[in-house]
Amino acid sequence: MAEALKEKELGNAAYKERNFDEAIKHYDKAIEIDPTSIVFYNNKAAVLFEQKKYDECIELCKKAVDIGREQRADYTLIAKAFSRIGNAYLKLDQLKEALTYFDKSLSEHRDPEIVKKKKVLEKDLAERERLAYIDPEIAEKEKIKGNELFKRGKYPEAMKHYNEAVKRDPENP
Repeated sequence: MAEALKEKELGNAAYKERNFDEAIKHYDKAIEIDPTSIVFYNNKAAVLFEQKKYDECIELCKKAVDIGREQRADYTLIAKAFSRIGNAYLKLDQLKEALTYFDKSLSEHRDPEIVKKKKVLEKDLAERERLAYIDPEIAEKEKIKGNELFKRGKYPEAMKHYNEAVKRDPENP
């Protein structure tokens, strides 16, 4: 156990120096000596994140969560793994997945930074969905349907189509 902690400390020192290959070697040795410590997996995942190996980081964090649960690890360590998965998905521009893992992280431990990050992400996601909804072609079709209904005196139905046209092309009401 002491040998594993020594390897972790050497890995931490290498990480601080941004010597990521060296850090990985030490974390791998620590994991080899003690494969039941979520900390070693979390630390190695941090290196993978810094190396922009996001898919590997995600997989290792999921493994860390499983090991953490088996070993009844502190909730903050499990939350850290979940938040790192969320951050990796954020880097991969997979916002819904990121949001899912930020929620999982917060269900383990309420970290104010993750709460802030989640709020920003929710706003970004809503804006993306709003922009994805905009379609001038569909707006024009809705406007034409609205005009036809309006001419026939079906005003409430016409309004539904006009409202949809405005939602689809807010810059051209």
